[in-house]
Amino acid sequence: MPEYFLNHRRLYFRAYRKYMKDFDISIQFCLAHLIRDIQFLAESHDKSISRYGKKLLDAVRELFHTIHLRDQMTLDNFNAALELKKKALIKAGTAY
Repeated sequence: MPEYFLNHRRLYFRAYRKYMKDFDISIQFCLAHLIRDIQFLAESHDKSISRYGKKLLDAVRELFHTIHLRDQMTLDNFNAALELKKKALIKAGTAY
């Protein structure tokens, strides 16, 4: 993974991790900010970073597409579909 991205992630999450540790709580990260950061990667001039960002963005879009279809599925089918999309997102995010 590019050094910039690693440093950015470290700085981005450091404050959250400290807050969670200091107050022994869990927090939800803002998905809009995460998507913005992924779009930034997808628009990179570095082709390998851009390719990584586009794959990750596609996986996020697929996840949200599934979420928007939840009313058309049974609960079991929705949970199964979410699990598949989660695995695809993790694979895209760790396959740099």
